[in-house]
Amino acid sequence: MSQKYKKLFSPVRVGNVVLKNRIVSGPMNTAYTNHDGTINQRQIAYYMERVRGGVGMLTVEAAPVEWPYGKGGRRQLKMNDPCVTPEWSDLIPSVHAYGCKIICQLNHLGFRANRYVNMNTENVTASAVHRYSEQYPARALTIAEIDALIHKYELCAGIACEAEFYGIEIHAAHEYLFNQFLSPLTNYRTDEYGGSLENRARFLIRTIEAVRKVIGTKKILSVRLPVTDWREDGLTLEEGAKIAKMCEDAGADMISCSTGFSVSPDQCFETEFSPEGQRIHFGTSVKKEVKTAKVGVAGKIRTPEMAEKILKNGDADLIIMARTMLADPNWPVKAQMGRENEIRKCMSCLECFKMFRPLGANMRCAINPFVGFEWMASENNVPGASHRKNILIIGGGIAGMQAAIIAKKRGHQVELVEKQGYLGGQMLLAGTLPYKEGVITAMQWFADEVNRLEIPVSLNTEADLEYVEMKKPDAVILAIGSVSVRPPVKGMELAVDAWDVLRNAKDLPEEKNIVVIGGGTVGCETADLLVKSKNKLTVIEMMPELCNGQEASHRGHLLAELEEAGSRLLVNSAVQEVTKESVIYKDSEGKIHEAASDMTIVATGQRPANPEFAGELMAKGIMAYTIGDATATGNFRLATRSAFDIVMAI
Repeated sequence: MSQKYKKLFSPVRVGNVVLKNRIVSGPMNTAYTNHDGTINQRQIAYYMERVRGGVGMLTVEAAPVEWPYGKGGRRQLKMNDPCVTPEWSDLIPSVHAYGCKIICQLNHLGFRANRYVNMNTENVTASAVHRYSEQYPARALTIAEIDALIHKYELCAGIACEAEFYGIEIHAAHEYLFNQFLSPLTNYRTDEYGGSLENRARFLIRTIEAVRKVIGTKKILSVRLPVTDWREDGLTLEEGAKIAKMCEDAGADMISCSTGFSVSPDQCFETEFSPEGQRIHFGTSVKKEVKTAKVGVAGKIRTPEMAEKILKNGDADLIIMARTMLADPNWPVKAQMGRENEIRKCMSCLECFKMFRPLGANMRCAINPFVGFEWMASENNVPGASHRKNILIIGGGIAGMQAAIIAKKRGHQVELVEKQGYLGGQMLLAGTLPYKEGVITAMQWFADEVNRLEIPVSLNTEADLEYVEMKKPDAVILAIGSVSVRPPVKGMELAVDAWDVLRNAKDLPEEKNIVVIGGGTVGCETADLLVKSKNKLTVIEMMPELCNGQEASHRGHLLAELEEAGSRLLVNSAVQEVTKESVIYKDSEGKIHEAASDMTIVATGQRPANPEFAGELMAKGIMAYTIGDATATGNFRLATRSAFDIVMAI
């Protein structure tokens, strides 16, 4: 067992509870909950996978204290009714069996509650008129209603204790109701709950005191605190640290340092653009104020080396990880056993956050297809196949590698064939784009896992029909990817494919006029790469929006970078002709324009490569399946998910 991370894997006392190590699996809304707010076997399997992975404490996702009101999504946990406790008894004893502690997070979203899923009830907040009142209309709570809400926190805390949770976490951050009282941006009250810092904190402090009386001294009481607002005139870091001290004095055993009101989404949940560990200084500030309460930090902590350094430097007592544990639930065990190179690092792509766009979507992960399907299979518990087969997988991109990994674990005889001299496919190209270092790290994990499982790989091999017949497989999985599509426009042969630009990313043009035809994700990200070489970019898109379908936070940041660089971003515009010196296009009003171009790039989509191949194999009596882009062009999550779905059925 590795001795490199002695601090990380040392026990720590939080209040009167001892954790076996300093790793906390942070809360994330999964939307796996039953419609009545109770948990189910899918959710239990999801939590237990993180518990088996070796965390010291698990914080379950937030339960709104006014359920079914005050929610942010259609399906959230209910903790304000004793009827929920039997279902929790299916989970909590199993958590205890692994020496892990489990606490329940309680919250109320205030004006951030989604009225669409709350039966259109009127939202409540600290003040009716504030910085965000037009965006989030709500009425101010009366003092009597504040008292009633405190009682609801007491009620929920009591029910959680009956269910044998080891403690409670009060969510006071992320622009939710307590944050709306704490922040001068949103609290304009003139009564005892507004004005001074002490008054603005009064609602939270009274709630902490009330909950502490209910749960007693043997349970953990944690506060997820907005240590600062990122906006000018908001809650300062110094004020946040003072509130942390007030929370400690009121009975909090733990301060989970988080954010308040943000300027951009990446300040609340880190994106590809965010530096690792960008919130460590929150813990540093709070640690200077509190005496006995343990301080936890979160925010793109991806490696055990960083976690250990944070603890040794005294910046925190606990490391809280949510998306890191989503991508690899076995992160703690791997780190403790000296197998850091086997950790599947989160890419910070926010694929998991897409669940909040369509409100009915479930939690998911781009590079871990087992998320949400732990009841069926997991990284260390893949059911064996009823009949062992010889499976030939053609294509060594992410879909092909994922298929090979799962097929091998199911007990099949697997061979992976790739026409290039390397594995990775389009992941290698995507990794050349700005801020995409995480893609390369993920790609390397898949390639390394193929090697660790000793899966035979044939590189520089063109697997045609004759080759497949020679191999005589029981089944073939086609992960042959996609090819670019060009619209039938005059002169389009003069344009360079965006993928070819990325293949030659080390030899980019400089200070040129460049036109990108196609304003989807590939086109805009290629443009972003080129503006960093001091080129002048024009992006022409025929649809009303650029980067349609991209995760919202990354889309906003990407378009902002292009605009700041002076790029021309044209929508509702159709290219008419490409010449050696320009691109001629028609705008939404039918007017013809000409954009000067030293280089024209086309990024107008892709289609599955060789769609007839599967049919040809089937005609020869060879069972064939397509996965990833070979089925339908998509993203990394669709590639890994399709590999999972197909291989689990073979």
